[in-house]
Amino acid sequence: RYLVLQVSIPAAAAISVEVGVLDTNGTRRRVVMSSAFRGAVVHQLHAQVRKAALIPCYVWLNWCFDVAALVDASFATTFRTIDSICLSGTCKLRRVFTMKEPPIPSDHPFGTTIYNV
Repeated sequence: RYLVLQVSIPAAAAISVEVGVLDTNGTRRRVVMSSAFRGAVVHQLHAQVRKAALIPCYVWLNWCFDVAALVDASFATTFRTIDSICLSGTCKLRRVFTMKEPPIPSDHPFGTTIYNV
């Protein structure tokens, strides 16, 4: 349900995250989050969402996506599985993982913070 990318993003870097999902009807859909978009646009099989401008730069953070909520808000359907993940742009990537429950904010020895989308 939750996709977490542990990344460090430089200032003014164009970045996008594309998540391919399968819904309970068996339809493949894409949710694309990018700093290049000006607003949200939803089509039948894909949605474009603007990346939040308040993401801190040059620090390691856990960029957390509630994929089920994004799919429900974009397509009014129920999320089933993540099929693909595509990260484009200039950034440092440490880890990619999924979680059933939302991450709990805490002080981490590496100095990472959680940023929810």
